[in-house]
Amino acid sequence: MKDEKALRGLIARNCKPAGTRLFRQVNYHPGSADVKSIRVRAEGHRIAFTVKRKTSGEYLDEDEKELSSFEDALAVCDLLGLKRMYYLEKLREIYFVGRCTVTLDAYPGLPPMRLEVEAPSDDEMLQTVDLLGLSAEAKGASAAGLYQAVYGIPTERERGDLTFANAAETLGPLVRVNREGFDQCLGEQRAALGRIAGETSRP
Repeated sequence: MKDEKALRGLIARNCKPAGTRLFRQVNYHPGSADVKSIRVRAEGHRIAFTVKRKTSGEYLDEDEKELSSFEDALAVCDLLGLKRMYYLEKLREIYFVGRCTVTLDAYPGLPPMRLEVEAPSDDEMLQTVDLLGLSAEAKGASAAGLYQAVYGIPTERERGDLTFANAAETLGPLVRVNREGFDQCLGEQRAALGRIAGETSRP
């Protein structure tokens, strides 16, 4: 991602903020060669079951169904024999520009470094990408790649559940550089979670 300060300036000038939400998701093993990923995700305002399939083109084919219960969805996946990979939490900042949605994701201990633009058409997506000074060809690094780039955490490591509560224990011992930045970022994220919980509990 480009310089965060410059990008945030462009977002502030051109996009309408829609808040920050805690995303909780369970990823499952695909189970077949044409499936890229299967997940159940709680997005703060809805529960979504998503299957992403490979295509002959550049983009994945995404099938998504809204559900009423995160726990019930996980139970159904277990009954179907889907094999769990891991449980993951992240904070997502959401912005709107025209009919497009711009999101910034932050994983436990990492600053917001994953940006996505969702649009109803290629033209609108390209216009928004240009508005934010981004490149349409840019490919986002994986979460594992970001942890390695920022903190020197090896990409080849045992993967398990990753939450804002357990990140200090699970990732902390693997940090090779900028441990102070890791601790500070995680502390700020936990404080943000407290604010989000307070907002959602208001009548």
